[in-house]
Amino acid sequence: RISKGIARWTSDFTPPARPYSTVNDEFFNDYDKIAATGIGSGLVSLVGDAHITRSLLTGFKYSTAGIPETLVAAEEERTNLLYPSGPYTNWGNAPGSFTSTYLAPDGTNSGIIPVCNSGSDRFQQTINADTYATGTKLTLSWHEKVLDYSGTNRPMGVLNGTVNASYGPFTSENLPNGWVRYHVTYTITSGSSTTYLRQYFGNSFAVDATNQGVFWGWQLEVGDYPTSYIPTVTTSVKRKALSVTGGIEATAVTATAVTATTGTFSGDTTINGKLGVGGDPHGTLPLLVIGGATNKIASFYGTGSNGITIGDYGGGTNGKALHMSMDVTGGYAFIHPYDYATSGFTDLRIGNNSLTVLAGGKCGIGTTTPGSNLMVASSGNPILSLIGGSYTAAPQITFGGDATGNAPASGNTGSKIIGQLALSGGQAQGSLEFWTNPGDSLQQRLTILKDGTQDHHANRIVNSQTVSDLHRTAEPSLRFDGVDDFVSLGGDLSVWGQAKGTGSVWFKPEQVGSTADILHIDESSYTDYWVLRQNSDGTMRVAGEDGNSSTGVIESTTAVAAGKWYHLAVTCAGTGSNEVKLYLNGVEEAEATFSAWTGHLTALQSVWLGKSDWNKWKGEIKDLRWHNRVLDSDEVAAAYNGESTPWKYADAVFLYTADWSANVDNWTSTRGTGGVGTYESESEVLKYYADATDSSHFFANSTGSGVTTAYKSYRVSFRYFIPSAQSHIDGLWIAEANSGQVKNLDGTTHTTIYGTLGAWTSVSVDCYHSNLSSGFGIRALDGGSGGFVGANTSTDDIIYITDWKIEAIGEVAAYTPRSIGDKWYDETSNANHGTISGATAVGEQRLGSSRVEGGVLINDGAIRGGTSTAGVHLTSSGSDGVIQATNNTGTSFNALKIRTNGYGLEISNSATPSVKATSATSSNLKQVARVETFTVIGQGGVFDAYQMSHGLGTAFVNVSVVEDDSPFSEVEVEVRRGKWTTNTQAAGTGVTAGPNGGAGWAYQSGTTSDWVTLIFATSPESESGGSYKIAIVG
Repeated sequence: RISKGIARWTSDFTPPARPYSTVNDEFFNDYDKIAATGIGSGLVSLVGDAHITRSLLTGFKYSTAGIPETLVAAEEERTNLLYPSGPYTNWGNAPGSFTSTYLAPDGTNSGIIPVCNSGSDRFQQTINADTYATGTKLTLSWHEKVLDYSGTNRPMGVLNGTVNASYGPFTSENLPNGWVRYHVTYTITSGSSTTYLRQYFGNSFAVDATNQGVFWGWQLEVGDYPTSYIPTVTTSVKRKALSVTGGIEATAVTATAVTATTGTFSGDTTINGKLGVGGDPHGTLPLLVIGGATNKIASFYGTGSNGITIGDYGGGTNGKALHMSMDVTGGYAFIHPYDYATSGFTDLRIGNNSLTVLAGGKCGIGTTTPGSNLMVASSGNPILSLIGGSYTAAPQITFGGDATGNAPASGNTGSKIIGQLALSGGQAQGSLEFWTNPGDSLQQRLTILKDGTQDHHANRIVNSQTVSDLHRTAEPSLRFDGVDDFVSLGGDLSVWGQAKGTGSVWFKPEQVGSTADILHIDESSYTDYWVLRQNSDGTMRVAGEDGNSSTGVIESTTAVAAGKWYHLAVTCAGTGSNEVKLYLNGVEEAEATFSAWTGHLTALQSVWLGKSDWNKWKGEIKDLRWHNRVLDSDEVAAAYNGESTPWKYADAVFLYTADWSANVDNWTSTRGTGGVGTYESESEVLKYYADATDSSHFFANSTGSGVTTAYKSYRVSFRYFIPSAQSHIDGLWIAEANSGQVKNLDGTTHTTIYGTLGAWTSVSVDCYHSNLSSGFGIRALDGGSGGFVGANTSTDDIIYITDWKIEAIGEVAAYTPRSIGDKWYDETSNANHGTISGATAVGEQRLGSSRVEGGVLINDGAIRGGTSTAGVHLTSSGSDGVIQATNNTGTSFNALKIRTNGYGLEISNSATPSVKATSATSSNLKQVARVETFTVIGQGGVFDAYQMSHGLGTAFVNVSVVEDDSPFSEVEVEVRRGKWTTNTQAAGTGVTAGPNGGAGWAYQSGTTSDWVTLIFATSPESESGGSYKIAIVG
């Protein structure tokens, strides 16, 4: 008997003449047993090899039962092929029913009591053909216990009808509590045939008998003897050759003394030497694990955060280690440095198909010293390769976004996806796509196809020298020599003095290294000014002063280089907080805060281009624009790309200021009464009374419908005073004439109600009106909710308004390449032309003399230099100036002539032309166009209707009107064909003037269609020498 780990002879067994202590091999035969009831002093000492041909079980109650108590079991490696091994649910022809409530030998209620019926009275196990070779031995074992069965069959399940297998005798082992374990060995007679193993209960149990006997622990294993029971549930189970239940302590175990191939250790184990798993221990390594060619080297399992720590334990106080653990809830594995003194921290998380570096850790690939969150370094090989699930997939890189890499929710400005790179179609397609998220959703910005073609998806290009050269190199420009060249620009403070606005310029410096000033606007040379400067290092600067104190400074980060074109724009929103932005080539370079833009200037001393009081500038300038509004970044990029100013912002002029010095000046009211009065120290104030019996109070400037244009952008400004003790009027709207509210520039309705009481308050609104026939006005309101003033039965309410102004918003000065001439003409209607002093035009568009030698073929003819055989030549014959066609022998056909002796155009082949442009009788050529011009002299603001006879013989004419001193602008007039007024007087050669809408205003019958009448919106003032040029085309 072997007990407590020591083999001893029991006291009732006489030891052999010599103890089992020999260098020779000793064998325990198959069925030899050492059995005794007590323990003596004998000792089994195996010095040589011990060959155990069957099982060696230590600490088991019963060896064949396989119920371990403690310690060691050393057996063959076996597999129980039956499952489940308790109930027989997967066996064929099972009894009609069975229970599982009887106490089995292992202490569980898993014993089975079969109940047979007439059709189901056996258990059957099928082994398919070609599973085992002929002659394979299979041992079947099971446990049974007799209950109410009184028959003599033992075992109670009788073998009967076994197919393709022979079997030997039953062998049994009695166990406690009436249980018996039986086993029988089969031999397969034909491996190519299916084998059936059958055990009948019908031979023992009566049909429907419910408590005959109980069965448990079935086992079928390859081998000619049974081993200890191996429980199974859903699959077959293999037991390794060595099982240890309890602890093992091994000291100084050498590779030659103990070799264990497989085993299970459940208790505490201490190994003081070295351990080799899968091979011999190696060198000084405490543990060496060697895996097979296809097997895993090692698997470590922990529960929850219990994991593996590798490193210097350091006595548990100051050690450093690498710890790996699990987060069961999140399903993540953590790998992090561990400090035994501080309990460590988490750096790396692996799980859910992801790898995450946490706690501010840095990841280096190809480097041991990453300087950023992720650093990829390489020498020779590509730094980074991205491949999708296949070469047709499209891997993506996402920058920014939320913690999961998703696009932020709509309106979330704190977390944005700022870029995305996608390889469309993988290597096969070979294109790159770039996306950005402006705040709500990803938008495609640029695609580079595999052939190099760039698709910008209608997005703008900025900061491109190609764009700069493309738009500007071929256009005319002005060159400044840096000595004394400059342009003095016209205009007053309504143009150049702005509380907010934008200035932009295209320029090409010829030198960098000294300070040079491009644009200078000043009230006083050194104390009150605004200047655009090129610093000595090439950076660009905008600065200003008010009373010798700085209003602000902004500088670019990029330095310009000599010989290249640049577009600079600087904007000021007038908000007082980072409201100034500087752009270079369409890209924002800097932001700053200014206390004033140019609105602090109270007068203009000079507006100079190309110099200041301090510095001169050397280089070329070809486009300068000044706006009284702020361009946004997209508009700056559009200007850089050469796009024209949008219509609603082009040609912005100062339109109207209310004059209430004598009357209400073109203001009307739908209700109430108005007049000019004073309040405190204010003069020229519109004093408005809300009549006691009227409602819907509205008053408007009647000039608005003739001065403003629907959908064009304007700035409406005024000041108002509403006394505190009002009973009804306590709010104002800016409205469209006698209509609804105006629109903000973004298209939304301007709903602001101005209702400050007891103090003069200033209002300035950028807006437009959509009513085609209206202007701007004000509506008086009752209550802050915006209700109209209703009937007032008590004292009339009063409001005061002054400084009413309307001005167009947009480009107030535009000096462009095409307007360079003897002056640099302002293309806006403000006509603030610049006087050029010394600066010279570069790249003027001129046509000089052209000479073609050697002949240029035109069909079969040629243009030649005035020879007698020219196919087409210019001649002067007498009073005729002729373009004359001849043949190649010099014979003149005179087929085409432009003549001066009576005919403007002649097409003929004889001296008597058949087609003449001025012929009154020819039916071959109709007159298609003629032009008549007139000069209109203003009549002192009295007459606004002017009639003239053009003599073109048709009422279908086109009329153009321009100011004499502003040829680049056009004056809007109403054109009426015929004569439309009486009481006229001379207003220029062939022109008479009359009143518009006054006495005698009517169409003058009897006049011909050779007359036209022009009606000006405002009566022209007197001017000597003429004030308007009229061109009539018909």
